[in-house]
Amino acid sequence: MSGRSSTRTFITGDEVFPALERAFLDASASIDASLRAFDPHLPLHSPEGQAVGAVWFDLIVHVLRRGVRLRLVLADVDPVLHPARHRACWRSVRMLWAAAELAGPAALLEVVAARHPATGGLLPRALCWPAMQRRLGRICAVLNAGPDGLRDLPGLRSRLRQGADGRLHPRRMHLSRTTLCEHHQSLLIFDRARVHVGGPDLADGAGGHDVQVVMEGPVVAEALAHLDSFLAVVEGLRPPAPARRLLRSLSRPRGAASWHTGPTPIVAEVQQAHDALIQRAGSLIYIETPAFGDPLTARRLVRAARANPELQMILILPSPSAPWRARRRQMRLLRYLRTAFGPRLFVGGGEGATSVSIFDDHAAILGSAALDRPGLRWNTEVGVYLNVRRDVWELRRRVMGHWLPADAGAECFSSTGAVRAWAALAARNAACAPQDRSGRLLPHAPG
Repeated sequence: MSGRSSTRTFITGDEVFPALERAFLDASASIDASLRAFDPHLPLHSPEGQAVGAVWFDLIVHVLRRGVRLRLVLADVDPVLHPARHRACWRSVRMLWAAAELAGPAALLEVVAARHPATGGLLPRALCWPAMQRRLGRICAVLNAGPDGLRDLPGLRSRLRQGADGRLHPRRMHLSRTTLCEHHQSLLIFDRARVHVGGPDLADGAGGHDVQVVMEGPVVAEALAHLDSFLAVVEGLRPPAPARRLLRSLSRPRGAASWHTGPTPIVAEVQQAHDALIQRAGSLIYIETPAFGDPLTARRLVRAARANPELQMILILPSPSAPWRARRRQMRLLRYLRTAFGPRLFVGGGEGATSVSIFDDHAAILGSAALDRPGLRWNTEVGVYLNVRRDVWELRRRVMGHWLPADAGAECFSSTGAVRAWAALAARNAACAPQDRSGRLLPHAPG
């Protein structure tokens, strides 16, 4: 993990969106991207963006007219488990091609809606057939009551039939190939010279807490090689490209005869980097993650806590919104951590959390992967490794400062006093009305 790269970080959507709009406008030759979601109706925020239009659709038309080549991979998802996201993905594809038509015949656009190829094995699919049929029945009821029918829902066409009355019904003898993972990465490369990793989806105009890192240097070539190859890698058609600063999670299908529900991990660099840096941490581990459900990472943290009585930890999690099994697993792992760390652990919550891990003041990991099984071993995820102390310290100061009041004292940023100071501040805020709170920090609600 080495190499020199210039680094800049943004910690909120209010910072990320204008910066991305300017990056699109400044691109002179190419934009290559893989995104979890993209909504062409998303409003533009920056004065430069608003000078060419009101929404991202206008910006895309403007960029294509300038002759910039745009390649975009959008994450498609299972149409039965996530019909709204499936429709949003294909609606975006349709609108992007409409933008290319408006831009003129010289527009250079390549857009792909990519679903992860891994599906459950034959036995899990058979066991889940009744539940999937019930879900398809509910989807049919919604589609039959709405005006759009199967528009922008290509993944459902083979799973439904249309009756003589025009109404949609599930195919009774159809055994669905359910996809439980996705291409969850957020990666944008401009002119093959600058890469943006992480940050909010380009489908949500909220200005919440979402860390994005912008880098130049050798990591750009690694990101481009990954973007060029990851679809073939997860299909099992080629090996993953080598990388040093770029961290990835990649998996491929196990095979139809398997009894497993998930894919086979083939690259787990995000998890490996966490394992190595947890072992090296001396005084403070700071982690923000959308979900904490990986037993292997929890065991690493517990071992580190027992081996080093000086090690402290701050863990920021959003309010639980996952299925009850994932919530129960997270609560069990949190109890495991609290037993090992005792008062050296603070678990906080707030209006949201992103994916960033900081180890003392010497290393950090940023990216799209949550610390759970999908993020570390199933999904396609991308992150970066930072090891320049100046960059890490600035990231730590800004990310921690997001939750704290403007007048927070030095103890809130200290490696030895932060846990105690954060716990006291969160307890005070929990006892106050929202308008009387100091900063954004609250204790984590485990419910």
